[in-house]
Parts: sequence; structure tokens; C-alpha cells
Amino acid sequence: SRSSMDFTYDVRTKDPDAISKMFFLSDMYVDGSVSGFIKNSPDGFSGRSNVFLNNFTYKDTVLVLNDTKAEFVHSNDYSEYRNASNGDFESFSSTIALDIASMRNNHNVFDSVTAKIELSGAKQSMFVRGKQDSTLNAEMAGLIDLSQDTVILEMSKLDLYYNKFHINNSDLIRVTYDPSDNNRTFNFSKFTLASRIINVDLSGKISLNSQSDFTAEMSNIDIPSILQYAYNPKSVYAVKESQKFKTPISGKIRRISLYFKGYQEDPKFSMELNTGVIRYDQI
Repeated sequence: SRSSMDFTYDVRTKDPDAISKMFFLSDMYVDGSVSGFIKNSPDGFSGRSNVFLNNFTYKDTVLVLNDTKAEFVHSNDYSEYRNASNGDFESFSSTIALDIASMRNNHNVFDSVTAKIELSGAKQSMFVRGKQDSTLNAEMAGLIDLSQDTVILEMSKLDLYYNKFHINNSDLIRVTYDPSDNNRTFNFSKFTLASRIINVDLSGKISLNSQSDFTAEMSNIDIPSILQYAYNPKSVYAVKESQKFKTPISGKIRRISLYFKGYQEDPKFSMELNTGVIRYDQI
């Protein structure tokens, strides 16, 4: 029989320095609170945690979080559980929400990071967004289906802005994974990541146990723009002629196709390249 439990907690840090010393966490500084409950009965399990961090620091600059709010909600209805050979998520539901006002990782500073992951009926939705001043903005939204023998990832939105470079999916990103012992294969339905200076098409399968047959094709590659983002990305904001990026190379690469076939222990790689007219002129 399942035992019953009803536990409520509320923990707040009053002296973060003393807590770090007490638990031998000299590399970690935590100023915040966590509260919630854990309940269990013959019918099911439920729990909630609310976390607020005024400041969390690990090794000074390795990871710094400010004004962070997080919520963790989980429940398990025992009456809905099925003893399936490959596991069962139908009875379990979960919500994880995260909102970080600012985050620093070494020299990278992000203005805001937001994430929400929800699991219900063996399907997990996810949304992640991050921003770094006017330089970087990324957003992702999708769904993971855990109800079948194969795991299915469908990503409806993948957006990345870097300086003035923008790339996003022009169609649904769909990847399936077969975890069976004799397979363990990722299948990529063909999708395109499109931008003004390069398009990327991905399709095929990558297997950890059997043969792979995967293709990555890049097309419409604008060489001066690629060199600009590689060597001086800030120059995209230049107004004065003297500050603008200049390269002696002009032209486009029409297509680069990369192929991966064979087994993990004996992989075979090949490449095809087609270009337009590429010029080199003295600046």
C-alpha cells in the first residue's frame, strides 16, 4: 500500500555567507528563498516548489543569476498509470517555469532568459527565449511526444538574431528518435533554416547502432557577409564609410552539400561544392 504524506516547507536565507561556510560551499553564494509542498496519498502524488533568488553566484563569474523566479509543479495520478514495457508518462504531469532578469556566464551577459516546459498526456511542450542587449535574441518553441515507442520532436519556431543576422525555420522541424537497442536512430524530416545570406537544409538519419545516411546542404552563401560576421560582426551597425567592413572577395557559393553515411565505427564523409563567379579585387 502507498503511504500518505503532507509536507510543507518555507526556507529563506538570512545570512548567505554563513550558509556557504556551513555547507562547505565556498564557491557558491545564494541569497533567496524556496517554498512549497509535497503530498502523497493512495490516489496520487503532487508537489510544488517556488524559488526566488535575489542573487546566485558560482565561482564569482562562472554563473551569476539576478532576480530569478522559478516554479516547479508535478503530479502523478496513480489510477492512470499503465505498466508499459517502454515506460508510461500518461499519468504524470509537470510544469517548469523559469524567469531570469539577468544572467552572466563568464563574459557573456544576458538581459533576460525565460523558459516554460509543460508535460501532460505524455506530450511535453517547451518555450525558451533569451536576449543579450541588441546583439543576440533567440527563441524556440516546440513539442516532444513521449506517448509512442519512438520519441517525436516537433519544433514550430526556431529564431536566432545575431547583430543584424537573422535565421529561422521556414517549415516545421521534425526529428524522431527510435531508442530500441538494435536501432537508436535519429530521423530528420527535411527542413530549412533560412536567412538573407545562407540557407541550410537538413535531412536523413543518424544511427548509433546501424547505418547512417545524413545530408546537410548550405546554399545561397554570400561570401562577403559571412566574412563580415566572422571577423567584424559589429561593423553591420557602421554608419561612417571608414568603419564599414571591406573585403577583397566577392561572390556567392551556390551550394555546399555534406554527406555522412556508414556506421559509427566506419563513417564515410563526402562533399560537393558549386560556386558562382568569385572575384578577388584589391581594396
